Amino acid sequence: MEQKCAPRRSLRLLAIASATLAIVSMLATVIIVPLVYNHVQHLQSVMNSEVDFCKTRSRDMWREMVTVQSVSGGIPARTAR
Repeated sequence: MEQKCAPRRSLRLLAIASATLAIVSMLATVIIVPLVYNHVQHLQSVMNSEVDFCKTRSRDMWREMVTVQSVSGGIPARTAR
């Protein structure tokens, strides 16, 4: 009788362990996936604002260069030594 109970106990322990692992993995998935999605969405919005800032600065620099060139009469000619 003792020999038949040992495999049942080990199978029961294995079933409990696998069910516990499945529950833990499902809870981790339910918690981690939204956190990762939120983090990626935040990074995307930060990057979009940084790109817009760089575009604005670049456009302002080009306008300033054009203004300076128009006031100074264009690119000055190089003189020979």
